[in-house]
Amino acid sequence: CVICRIIRDYLILNLESIEVRRLRTDLLLLYKILFGLINLNVNDFFMLNCNINKMFLRRHSYQLVKPAATISARQSFFVQRIISVWNSLPNETNFNSISLFKASIKPEYLIQNCKVYFT
Repeated sequence: CVICRIIRDYLILNLESIEVRRLRTDLLLLYKILFGLINLNVNDFFMLNCNINKMFLRRHSYQLVKPAATISARQSFFVQRIISVWNSLPNETNFNSISLFKASIKPEYLIQNCKVYFT
């Protein structure tokens, strides 16, 4: 069956699940928006939380405020779904460049944030 071949290929080739790849891509897109690598106004989508470092000293300094979602359908929008993952990035995440940021996002961290697990 097709699903059996996909699972076998995933296990044999050690491929990442589509959810892990989506999380990594979403984090990279958010990085590009925040640091001006994409020509979008960051204030239209995100707001940095300036008071977070005074409360949580072990968090990275780019914490974002999550806007309230009044409609349940809005919870699946990019802005809503990625902020929790972004804010929970480990303190040792490197924000100096896109390549260092990408290298510092470990697959173990991404798997923890997945809703569907493959074993």
